[in-house]
Amino acid sequence: MAIWLIVIGVVAFALGLVALLLAEAVAARLATVGNRPELTPVARGGTSHDRMEALIESQTTARRQRRVLARAVRRIGMALTVIAMLPLAGGVIILLSQ
Repeated sequence: MAIWLIVIGVVAFALGLVALLLAEAVAARLATVGNRPELTPVARGGTSHDRMEALIESQTTARRQRRVLARAVRRIGMALTVIAMLPLAGGVIILLSQ
């Protein structure tokens, strides 16, 4: 029983650390993929001003979403690392008390 608690704690701790380390990269990728601008070709009535405005708007939205997503992933990572201490501590206590 103690070994399983320690294993669960180590796995949760590792997942939390990975989430903390990759928070910015994952958030940037998700925000960029979700905000591709709709660029109307010039031949269909789109102007360079409209295209630039759409590009700037998509970049601004992506930046805002990246901050929000990175914060959420960081919080999840922190929660996992803190929660991982419970089974780790329980497993060590059980192991030492035997």
